[in-house]
Amino acid sequence: MESLSVANLPQDAGRFVGAGIWVIAVGFLGFITWAALAPLDQGIPVPGTMMIEGQRKTLHHPTGAQVERILVSEGDAVTAGQLLIQMNDTQIRSQAESLRLQLESATAQLARLRAERNQASELVFPADWNGSEDVIQNQRALFSARRVALANTQAVQKETTAALAQQLIAAQESLSGKKRQRQVLAEQLEGIRKLSEKGHVPRNQLLEMERLSAQLDVAVVEEVGRVGQLQRQVQEGHLRQQAIGDEFMRDVYSQLSDTELRVQGLTELYQAARYELDNARIVAPVDGVVTGLAVFTEGGFVAREAQLLDIVPRTQHLLADGRAPVHLVDSLRPGLVVNLMFSAFNQAITPQIPAEVITVSADSLMDNHTGIPYYRVQARVTPEGMEKLAQHQIRPGMPVEMFVKTGERSLLSYLFKPLRDRTRTAMGE
Repeated sequence: MESLSVANLPQDAGRFVGAGIWVIAVGFLGFITWAALAPLDQGIPVPGTMMIEGQRKTLHHPTGAQVERILVSEGDAVTAGQLLIQMNDTQIRSQAESLRLQLESATAQLARLRAERNQASELVFPADWNGSEDVIQNQRALFSARRVALANTQAVQKETTAALAQQLIAAQESLSGKKRQRQVLAEQLEGIRKLSEKGHVPRNQLLEMERLSAQLDVAVVEEVGRVGQLQRQVQEGHLRQQAIGDEFMRDVYSQLSDTELRVQGLTELYQAARYELDNARIVAPVDGVVTGLAVFTEGGFVAREAQLLDIVPRTQHLLADGRAPVHLVDSLRPGLVVNLMFSAFNQAITPQIPAEVITVSADSLMDNHTGIPYYRVQARVTPEGMEKLAQHQIRPGMPVEMFVKTGERSLLSYLFKPLRDRTRTAMGE
C-alpha cells in the first residue's frame, strides 16, 4: 500500500480543514457565551406530599349516645350538612320539649310582670314572640284579672275612707253645735245663779240648769273624742289605700326577681338540651369523602368523645407540604414560585405544575423517626396548575417533588461555584 503524502491530498483539503476549525471555534465560543449569559432557574428541591387545604375533619360525639341509624359507608361522597349518623334522641327530645314549654310559660310570665311593674294599661308581647297563643291568652287574662282586682280593692278602700271623711265632717259640725249650746247654757246659768242668790228663782231650777250644763260638757268631750277617732281612721284609710298599691308592687317585684332567675336557669338548661339534641344528628361539616368510619352497629353505644368518622374535604385548594433542609431556609419565603413534579404520573405527558409558597415554619421542626431537623414549607397549587391537574386524580399523601425557584444564574455559575467556594475556603486556611 502506498503511503499518502501531502502532495497526494486534494488541492482544496486545506480549505475544508480551515472551515472545520472555524466551525468548531465558533461553536465553542457560542457555547461559552450561552453558558455565561443564558439564565437558568436557580432553586431548592424539596421532597413533600400532597394534602388538602384544611386537613381532614374528624367527627366525635361529645357526650356518648346510642346509635340509631348509620346512613353512610366508607368512601361515600357527602355534601355539607348531610346527615351521616342519627343517634337515639327520644329521651333528650322529650326533656328539651318539656324545658321549652316551661321556658315559654316563664318568659310570658316575665313579660306580664314587667308590664305590671311599668303600670302598663295592656299586656303587649314582642313582635318576635314565637310562643303558643294559649300561653299569651292565659297571661293576658291573668294581667287583666290582677289589674281589676287591684282597682276594686283600691276603690273599696277609697269609698270606705270617703265615708269616714263624711262622718268626720258630721262629727265636727256636731261638736261645733254642742260647743255653741254649752256657751249659751253657760250664759243662762250665770243669770239664773244671780237671780237665785237674790231669791227670785227657786233653787231647784238652778240645780236643773247646772245638771244640764254638766251633761253638755260631757257630750262635748265625747264628741271631741269621736272627732279625733274619725280623723285617725280617715288618715289610716288614706295610708291603707296607698299601701294596697305598694303591696301589689312589692309582690310584683318579688315575683319578677324570682321569674328572671327562673328564666335564666331554664334558658341554660334548654340550651344544654338543644346542644345534646343537635349532637344527636351527626352531619357533614364540609363537602368531602367519608373515611375511617368507626361505627358499624345500629343500636350500639358510642363512648364520650369517641371518634365516629373522618371527612376528607373535597376542595379546589391543593397544598404541597414539604420539608426543606435547615441550611437552605434563608432562601425560602412566602410568594416564591414552585414547580411540582409527580413521580406517580407519566412525566412525558404530565407537565410541571405551578404553585406558590404560602408558609414557611417560623422555627425548625424535628423528624421523630430520623431526628433530622427541617423547616416546613407549604405551597398552594395555582388555578393554572389546577387546570393542568384536571385529568389526574390527586390523593392526600401522594409524593411530590417541589422545586422552589429562588432566582436565576448561568451554567458557568453552576459549574464554577463549587470551585470558587473551595478556593475561598482554601485561601482562608
